[in-house]
Amino acid sequence: MAICLSLVMVLGLVFPGEVFAREEGAEENAQEASVESAAPEEVEEEVSAEPEAEVSAEPEENESLELSEEADESQAVGEEEETPWSKLKRRIEEADGQKIEINEDITADPVKDVEKTISILENRHIVLTGKGKITGFGLSSIKVAEKGSLTIDGPSLTKAQIEVEGKLELKEGKISDTKLEGATVLVNGGEFIMSGGEFTDNEALEGKDSSNYSPITVKDGKFQLDRGKISGNKSFLKGGAIGGWGSDPSKTSILINGGDIFGNQAIHPKKNAWGGGIYLENGKFEMKGGSVTGNTAELGGGINLVNSSAKISGGSISENTNGDYKGIGGGISTTDGDLTISGGEFSKNEANGSGGVLYTDSTKLTINGGEFTENSALRSGGALSIGGTSRAEINAGLFEGNSSHGFWGGGAIYNDTHSTLVIRRALIKDNTIKENYFIGAGNRPASRQGGGIWNCPTGSTVIYITNGLALYENSAPDLPNQPAHIGAGDDFANITKHEFGNPVGSSSVVLASRMLGGGFRLWYQDGSFYSIHTNWGEEADRMPRYNPENHGDPLPYNKEIAEKKGAQLVYKSVPAEASKSLAEQIATSIFTNNTAQGTGISGGAIANNGKLIFGEDKPYKVVINKAWSGDKEETRPKEIVLKMYVGDHYIQDVKLTAEGNWEATIEDFPDPDTLRDNKTGKLLPINFKEEKTGNYVFSILSRSRNENESTYTIQLENKIPTPTPKEEFTSVKVNKNWVDENNKLGDRPDHVVVALLANGQDTGKRLTLSEGTGWGGIFDSLPVYDAAHKRIDYSVVEVSHSKDYTASVSGNQADGFTITNTRIPTEKTKVKVTKVWDDGNNADGKRPDAITVHLHKNGQIIQTVTLNQANGWTWTFEGLEKFEDGKEISYTISEDPVEGYTTSLTGSAADGFTLTNSKKPETPPETHKPPKTPHGHNPNTGDAGQIILFAGLLVLSVACLGKFYFWAKKDNEA
Repeated sequence: MAICLSLVMVLGLVFPGEVFAREEGAEENAQEASVESAAPEEVEEEVSAEPEAEVSAEPEENESLELSEEADESQAVGEEEETPWSKLKRRIEEADGQKIEINEDITADPVKDVEKTISILENRHIVLTGKGKITGFGLSSIKVAEKGSLTIDGPSLTKAQIEVEGKLELKEGKISDTKLEGATVLVNGGEFIMSGGEFTDNEALEGKDSSNYSPITVKDGKFQLDRGKISGNKSFLKGGAIGGWGSDPSKTSILINGGDIFGNQAIHPKKNAWGGGIYLENGKFEMKGGSVTGNTAELGGGINLVNSSAKISGGSISENTNGDYKGIGGGISTTDGDLTISGGEFSKNEANGSGGVLYTDSTKLTINGGEFTENSALRSGGALSIGGTSRAEINAGLFEGNSSHGFWGGGAIYNDTHSTLVIRRALIKDNTIKENYFIGAGNRPASRQGGGIWNCPTGSTVIYITNGLALYENSAPDLPNQPAHIGAGDDFANITKHEFGNPVGSSSVVLASRMLGGGFRLWYQDGSFYSIHTNWGEEADRMPRYNPENHGDPLPYNKEIAEKKGAQLVYKSVPAEASKSLAEQIATSIFTNNTAQGTGISGGAIANNGKLIFGEDKPYKVVINKAWSGDKEETRPKEIVLKMYVGDHYIQDVKLTAEGNWEATIEDFPDPDTLRDNKTGKLLPINFKEEKTGNYVFSILSRSRNENESTYTIQLENKIPTPTPKEEFTSVKVNKNWVDENNKLGDRPDHVVVALLANGQDTGKRLTLSEGTGWGGIFDSLPVYDAAHKRIDYSVVEVSHSKDYTASVSGNQADGFTITNTRIPTEKTKVKVTKVWDDGNNADGKRPDAITVHLHKNGQIIQTVTLNQANGWTWTFEGLEKFEDGKEISYTISEDPVEGYTTSLTGSAADGFTLTNSKKPETPPETHKPPKTPHGHNPNTGDAGQIILFAGLLVLSVACLGKFYFWAKKDNEA
């Protein structure tokens, strides 16, 4: 009976007026049903089964929504007619593992459909495709149960909340224009993955129950953005686009791998809002790529993290703001958590309060990389503001072009009273104070202070030698044409308040002689101050600024200098050029071209009110011993002078004397193992040169370190060689080179062993190369000729290299050999292929059920796969080697020929390939016969034939007591 009634309904919808009287409301139902009805050709195809054939109720994959037998039968006995929404609900809840194509608009009826939640049940997996639009009824419109999944791959959804206990993936399409007193997507213990599509213009309105929801709300679940756009969303308080709340930090996570989060806003009419793009509380946050741009909230314009653990290793956080009101953290705000930044770009963020990029409150912050450029704060800390009881460590990063505009200054960083900031391998140069509104105190003339570092009366600054600080060429200029407004401390200012001309409390500094890298610098007095931002009123009380032409005596090293009138702690740092070049080769935390301006006339790079530490308290002693060989003691000189270098950079002269047993100790030197090139990570060894050696050959015999005593000993030798016949002996130099991205994986061996070959045969001689030897060595005292008086051909081979490296040897015996160890790439890749059909949606029904696709590696077929409807005409070849023999492998795709189609290939291995099969045009027939009337019937141009057919079917359906099979064929022969 079901098939019979189905046909009756279809015909009734085509000719409702002429066939039967409408029930109450039938006009509206007919209009809804007409949107869903199939075209005449589709009806013909549906009823043209063979006589007596069993008709399956299971819909085909990728078919448009149609009524099933059960629904039609229920309508026939007078039950409530399905709405488009309820039809979609039934279709989804009956399906499993299917692609449901939606190409029309489906809108929930606000009366009939309310609370009719579409449920994706456990262990059901639904994919929605097509270009249609689904409009829901608001809260709880769609629910994905635990272990169920819903993939949106084309349609758009609006005014529909999706509750996710299982998995939701947005691949293509849009979720938009939904305003609710709750989340648009509510993840309750499940996961929401965006691998494409858009989430845009949704709004979380303020409700009565809770303030803990955003347009995308994650509670004890996971959100992941790989691609796609999240834009124009708004929340009334927390998380303009995304909000996460965890009952346990391990249960809620937000992961950004790619995509764009931009133009979102958290705003409240009475309160400061949190996290314009993202808010996370008691969870885990990680950002590896993508962008967070142009979002707005008072507390964390881009991101706000509370009691959460966060890692940022890539992507961009830029142009976020605090909006129109007082705020903190233009880019990010963190409270009571930990944040590690190892990469990424942070640019042009603006804070209306402190922290242009980042504001921390009682947070553990670690920065190992990243670029912080052109950010600004209306108060303090153009890039970073370290607040509360935070502890921050900066090991690497670029801070350039940032600016602060408030009273406390700190063009790049402001460190607050109870916070600790540790910076390693720092270079602070070319920072300044400018464009001021001079504000002082006590009717004293205002003064710019500390072009590089400004230390508040509540702060303390410690500068260590190992991994320490290079500070020079900063500026705290006098105000032009204002003789009373004299600056102080181009590079460093340590401020003590004065009252009635006397300092309040006590302050002192100890100046270290060496800066980052071990080079010397000179310290000079550079002006004076009275208190914060002010100078002495009388010229007689002021100290002169540093004058390079008349600078006076330098200040003493390693001696406490107490604060007092006439010896105030504002300084100019003047290093030698070699010391500068060494520091710039080693520095990894770089502060340059930052400015304190507006009312903040202190701390062009850093303003410190808390505890500021540069480097580590691990000074080393370098012990130098000289040995003599091949001479007579009475012929030796009484003293010699060595020139000491780190890499190619001159450090100082070292005098050795016979009276001192040819030994010297250099105090307060950086740990030699920390003297590494900031680009390659290669150790810069300590070397010596000796002039006027006479007949002596100068060499370095050994290097050794004692961790417990913090000493580094270098053994030197002056040797007079034993005379030998000409060309009787020779030597072979060997150097080691590493190509492994500066030991990126951390598994480079600490030494290698090199064997010497003579005429291709092992001589048994070995050299051990390590960082301690500068990865170099010499095979010495080698005979030039063999027993047959033939010149020996020497070569080298490495006998201990790791299986993860390849070793190659270059060079020659005369110039020396270089052994290069190259890291063997182990990276995997994958290649995706997607089939697209260009055949009018299989208009002629000749599309094959499956095709065969081959994967080629460097031109050779290595894998074959079958694409069909079951796998969605797509496949990903995974676990592929990306490199072979050190070269990247070329992967491509081919397809076995498909009859009646032409094939084109687009895309790439990195982005995925698309195989498009286009239908070949058919040759039209030469002549056309006029249509005949089949079987003597009249042409089908009117309604009479269809009315008669309908009446007959109606009588037949009433008479049916059992299940009937109906067969009809519409004769349209040409």
